[in-house]
Amino acid sequence: MFHNVKSQLHSINRLMQTYAVFYILSTCVLTAFFVITGILFTLQNTAMAKESRIKNVYEGKRFYTIVDNFYDADAFYEFRQHSKNINRLGEFYNGLVESSKLEFISIFNQPINIKQYKGDAGFLYNSQEFRNEKILDTSNVKAIQLNSAAFELYQLSAAQGLSIDWHAVDYQKGVLPVLLGADYNGVYAVGSTFKGNFYGRTMTFEVVGLLEPNTFVYYKGNPEFYLDKYIVMPYPELCKSVDAMDFHFEGILYFAMINGDAATTLGEKSFLREIKNIADSTEFTDFSVVGIPILSMRYAEMISVIKENQRLLSATMLLVGILVAFIQCQVGNLILARRLDVYQAYWLIGDGTYRFIYLRDISLPYIIAYGLSVIIIGLCFQYFSFLSTLFPLTISGGLLAFVYFINKPGLLDSVQGRI
Repeated sequence: MFHNVKSQLHSINRLMQTYAVFYILSTCVLTAFFVITGILFTLQNTAMAKESRIKNVYEGKRFYTIVDNFYDADAFYEFRQHSKNINRLGEFYNGLVESSKLEFISIFNQPINIKQYKGDAGFLYNSQEFRNEKILDTSNVKAIQLNSAAFELYQLSAAQGLSIDWHAVDYQKGVLPVLLGADYNGVYAVGSTFKGNFYGRTMTFEVVGLLEPNTFVYYKGNPEFYLDKYIVMPYPELCKSVDAMDFHFEGILYFAMINGDAATTLGEKSFLREIKNIADSTEFTDFSVVGIPILSMRYAEMISVIKENQRLLSATMLLVGILVAFIQCQVGNLILARRLDVYQAYWLIGDGTYRFIYLRDISLPYIIAYGLSVIIIGLCFQYFSFLSTLFPLTISGGLLAFVYFINKPGLLDSVQGRI
């Protein structure tokens, strides 16, 4: 057995040396093809996943924005001086999230002030000009706060670690579980902790997971607000009653939480009636409701662009595949012509393995090209996935089988002297 393996390796080595030009050409063509189709396939999968997420967001729903009416700084300050007002504010939020007739989506991008921050400038909230003017020993880091309805609506999930345990979200404890955007991979690991200042309160943030790459939400008119460079903080599920002597933090937090979007299947009158009932029961009426039909329009436009791109990607993959198949068939014919004496020798002694030897001869570039393509695709997208590995393998095997069966009749006729 060892002698047979050694003989096969020697034969392959001699083959590579003799027909190096053909194999280098074939390997280069195949590697380029596998890389191009692999990247296009990954992009197409990403587009399909994005289309699914977008449909889940807006299909069959109306969106409205709820904003507080405290535009005057003095009125805003005065309102927050009374614990009763803050409790009414919290009860209003609770009424919104507990309503069975709407989904209240609360999102806000308040940066966190962190000492001894490990990330680079791409994660920072302030511009380079601002940082040059203000010499600070802390970093204002990009962060976004979301409630559980936003997580569910936008299907946020962790690629590493765990998602948020909403029952564990308690701002009073001073320790908060957070998710990090995909670009934090290699900066902070799952299980890491760091301290930061949020609305004047020092908190410890515990990294429980990292988001999938290219995760996005709708935020302030931007239908694709990407979270790759953000610290994602969960809002508490419900607002608690505040301490009558210490409620400065909640006074700011609860205001941020009530400014959000409401998604509903109700008609406009029914929706406004539901909002009025919540406002009357909680005695908080200092807000306005604004319709945002532009959200549905923008998502519809995005889906149209995605579908056009999918058709273009499919057509490109098909045309490139036909061209490469033609080139590989010609390379297979050249190898057959150059190695015909070897195949005939096997046939003359009654050894039918000449077909396997021909398959081996033409398959070497496919094996090398497959390995190279997987590495290149992984480097392009900065991560390896099962699909990005399986797809080039499937294409490689399918193309090799196609070339072999196209050239097989010519192989049989040439070996048996019928050509």
